[in-house]
Amino acid sequence: MTAFSFLATQTLLAAEQQAGASSLVLPAILMVGLLYMFIVPQRKQKQKAAELLAKLREGAEVVTASGVYGKINHLEDDLVHLEVDTDVVIRVSKSSVVRILADDNAESPEPTSATKPPKKGLLGMGQKAQLDPKAADGTTGE
Repeated sequence: MTAFSFLATQTLLAAEQQAGASSLVLPAILMVGLLYMFIVPQRKQKQKAAELLAKLREGAEVVTASGVYGKINHLEDDLVHLEVDTDVVIRVSKSSVVRILADDNAESPEPTSATKPPKKGLLGMGQKAQLDPKAADGTTGE
């Protein structure tokens, strides 16, 4: 009888350990998914900010994070001299520039909605269906 109870106990312990390991798979997958959802958009945002800072040129009209509009008068390492009015120049951090409105020295204009590539669907696969404005029933324009 003792041998049977010993084997039964060992079998139950092994089953519990195996079930415990498999029950950790789903939370681990969820954690990886959540990390992916937070890290990827943050990387894209940092990349866009770096591209914006690389595009800064003297003569470009910009907007700062605090809402100040101005024309870039001079660029330094981490500073931008903005001319906000005639003979009024302020110094702001490069990282505070959030948008370029116009660039006097621009080589090519910003792409318009007609020249932008079509948007991707869910998870970046396929094309997003475009609704035909003439169709009253909401069908796609294809």
